[in-house]
Amino acid sequence: MGLRHGTGPFNGALRMKNIRTFVIIPSLPESLEPLRKLAYNLWWSWNPQARHLFRRLDPDLYDAVQHNPAAMLLRCSQKRLEAAAADPAYVALLGRVANEFEAYMSVEPWFETHHPDQKNETIAYFSAEFGLHECLPIYSGGLGILAGDHLKAASDLGIPLVGVGLMYRQGYFQQQLTEDGWQLESYPAYDFHQWPVASVHDDAGRPVRVAVPLGGCELHAQVWVVHVGRVRLYLLDADIPENPPELRSVTARLYGGDSEMRVRQEILLAIGGLRALRALNISPTVCHMNEGHAAFLALERARQLMRDHSLSYDEAREAATSGNLFTTHTAVPAGIDRFDTALVERELGWMAGELGISTADLIALGRESEEQSDGKFCMPILALRMAFRSNAVSEMHGTIARRMWQHCWPEVPCDEIPITHITNGIHTRTWLSRTMAELFDQYLGTGWAENPDHPDIWRRVEAIPDAELWRVHERRRERLIEIVRRRLREQLKGRGAPPAEIKAAGEVLDPKALTIGFARRFAPYKRATLLFRDLERLRALLANEDHPVQFIFAGKAHPADGAGKELIKQVAAGCKTPEFRRHIVFLENYDFSLGRDMVQGVDLWLNNPLAMHEASGTSGMKVPANGGLNLSCLDGWWPEAFRGQRLGDRRRAQLRRPGLPGPRRERVALQPARTRDRSVVLPADRDRPAAQMDRAREAVDDVDLPGVQYGPHAQGIRGENVRPRPAPPPPSGRGRLRRGALAYGVEAEAGRRLAPGSHCSRRRGRRRRAEGRRRAAARGLRTPRIDRTGRCRRGDLPRPGRRRGGDHRRRNRRDAARRLRVERRALVQGRRALLHQRPARIRRPSAAEPPGPGGPQRARAGALGLARESECAMPDESTTVAELRKRLAEFVAEREWQKFHDPKNLSMSIAIEAAELMEHFQWARSDELDAVSRDPRRRGEIVDELADIACYVLALANALEIDLSDAVIDKLTKNARKYPADEFRGRYYKPRE
Repeated sequence: MGLRHGTGPFNGALRMKNIRTFVIIPSLPESLEPLRKLAYNLWWSWNPQARHLFRRLDPDLYDAVQHNPAAMLLRCSQKRLEAAAADPAYVALLGRVANEFEAYMSVEPWFETHHPDQKNETIAYFSAEFGLHECLPIYSGGLGILAGDHLKAASDLGIPLVGVGLMYRQGYFQQQLTEDGWQLESYPAYDFHQWPVASVHDDAGRPVRVAVPLGGCELHAQVWVVHVGRVRLYLLDADIPENPPELRSVTARLYGGDSEMRVRQEILLAIGGLRALRALNISPTVCHMNEGHAAFLALERARQLMRDHSLSYDEAREAATSGNLFTTHTAVPAGIDRFDTALVERELGWMAGELGISTADLIALGRESEEQSDGKFCMPILALRMAFRSNAVSEMHGTIARRMWQHCWPEVPCDEIPITHITNGIHTRTWLSRTMAELFDQYLGTGWAENPDHPDIWRRVEAIPDAELWRVHERRRERLIEIVRRRLREQLKGRGAPPAEIKAAGEVLDPKALTIGFARRFAPYKRATLLFRDLERLRALLANEDHPVQFIFAGKAHPADGAGKELIKQVAAGCKTPEFRRHIVFLENYDFSLGRDMVQGVDLWLNNPLAMHEASGTSGMKVPANGGLNLSCLDGWWPEAFRGQRLGDRRRAQLRRPGLPGPRRERVALQPARTRDRSVVLPADRDRPAAQMDRAREAVDDVDLPGVQYGPHAQGIRGENVRPRPAPPPPSGRGRLRRGALAYGVEAEAGRRLAPGSHCSRRRGRRRRAEGRRRAAARGLRTPRIDRTGRCRRGDLPRPGRRRGGDHRRRNRRDAARRLRVERRALVQGRRALLHQRPARIRRPSAAEPPGPGGPQRARAGALGLARESECAMPDESTTVAELRKRLAEFVAEREWQKFHDPKNLSMSIAIEAAELMEHFQWARSDELDAVSRDPRRRGEIVDELADIACYVLALANALEIDLSDAVIDKLTKNARKYPADEFRGRYYKPRE
């Protein structure tokens, strides 16, 4: 006989009792009942008094539940609630906050006052992610944070807007670093009942659900609502019993899964979102597609119009397009959703039958050109074709977006492409610290938040005493240091660090030091490791006791982005260095809460992406509101806001000064960069127009790397208080001759040494030749002196074993002629080095070289200072592509890039340049290969250089999708002698199919 409770056998099998979990919800006292209404409206997320109200109830629990008032009311003890109800001060505070919330919800907002005739219209805002607060982890980065700020700003202004998104059961991943700094991802499942959300029910009390066809099945989703002030956000959840397991995971993770999962998510967001609004009797006048994730809604709107009003497809498409808006947020092609056409046909083929068109016509809406018969289905292309208005998110991004999508309008000039721009902003109340908000209320008046664009209000900032403003900022910095130390201890404990290391975490950073923050998504173009490019300069910066500096890093890399994870690993390795341990910190699991604390407490916000890659970058807007500074290159929104003097403007002003003689102008251009003057050292070229040279200097100034020596022998150093790199000892023999002639060739080209027979006077010629000799001698290089006839003076060139006597005169003349040929070739080489950047020359790591930040490999700068570092023994393909993008930007900046609007022409130009580089590099090393045949070490170095440049050319062809002939591939493979031929071909070149 079996046991009744399932502990023994019963008919040969185990009998187990069902186990159910019950959650006991505390009962709110009647005097605290307004807490429930406040907890389920995210108005508290930008109201300091409301947040203080919940924190005061139980500070430890408030931090434990990630500042989530809804979860706090579920977990708070009944005893603590009854004690708060008996506290007159707490009840009075609750009454004041509740009255403020009621006044906010009932007052006539700005939109109803200025647009009373449109208050009954509705705008539907579709986005794949919304960053409203850390307690709602349905966001990943800047796109979601911007969408959340849009909802809050719409609430303040009273804009009739509703948001539509997805309810992710596991949200975005939780980040944890291993001991060596590699990122690990985890996906915990969340309990929606502890979020400040509520399920939506119809009039009969049933949950509102929608159904969307997917291929041969049907996907069902439940609708949830989040109240954000006056605005409602509707979220779709597919994790319900009506769906099979493979469909329940559609809303499991944000940006997770393969292409099939992403297509299903975007179909549910767009088509399911519109059907959810219809089920709620909401008819949007305008549908806003935030990025291309929601582009399928245009097809669903046309389908609904055809069914409701008996319209044809063309009529319905025109009517639907007139009410669609599209915003593009990326300037990087890798951030664009492209799907296989077969996948789209399988999952969305039913829509063609609903619209009365063929499947080919449906797929053609997402093709990038009409001539394209196969390829990918591009979501932004569908949105551009089905939207009445399209916009970028900054003025510079508007220019980039028009160039990026110009092929969609091949007969329209680039400036007239129908893509406008707006400039993204932030919701100031969300990111402003409580103490700074109180300071603004005291000196600016309580209406500063309702009129943020009124200039008279912000003139009152001058009335704030400097000492009081600085005191508030210092308190925020001290609080940030405490938070950083606490989070660092927690992440070390989670990693299993020894107690001594955990204890040392309480001493990192200095509350009085200049604190610089860098927190964002770790993508290669954002250049998170730029700080570690010049370790000597970094050591000097951190060791300065009079002006202490410290850095805080945070951020996540996409789970599929290996290059981004490698950047995190390099930064984490730099933080572990003993000399940097107390001055540089990397905090894992970057989220909304940490970002808010950082922008409120840092002194300086660092932003150094590759130019023309940052679409907007609004994180820098949040720091100035809290009394900090934004340091950025002129990219994204910063060119529109910047009104000061850019670093390097003084040098450019000198170069543009009218009446400046030619030699003086050239000497100014050749001067090394000094303190607080970081312009690029470029030669003054009379063959190019002055305006073109100015554009080149400005463009390269935005993309070049600080702290890098420019040119193989140039003296220009970027940055302040940077010691020039010591020149290597001059070689002997033929190598010394070549080195000296090359140095003189670069200097002569930069100093504009005129050829024999020119108009230059003897005095000017001597002055320029002396200038070239002086600059070359400053580097420890022996250079030949050339007279006005263009000949080399006797005695200046090293001539080992010079013969004397009548019998050897012929040999001496022959040697002199040979040296003159070498010298002239060096001059040509110098000119080529100025016109074409040299590729990175990668040095193989030695066995005794320890790994560390910056990697064991170093690449020397080319003629314009391209530098790269890698930890791979062979060049990493992803890293190479990232550097190629930078090289492409510099190459376009060095030429009249207005001629290269067509990507095909630009690719052809890059291909020609790569071929010239390859030919030039082989020519430059051919003589040395013959000369050092008896020196295997030097010969091996040259062979490695030839192999690395071959890898670079192939990676360049891959990045630009250039097909190379078999002859070129064979030639490159022949030069890549240190790599196996099959491995070289398979890794660095993938032929187009």
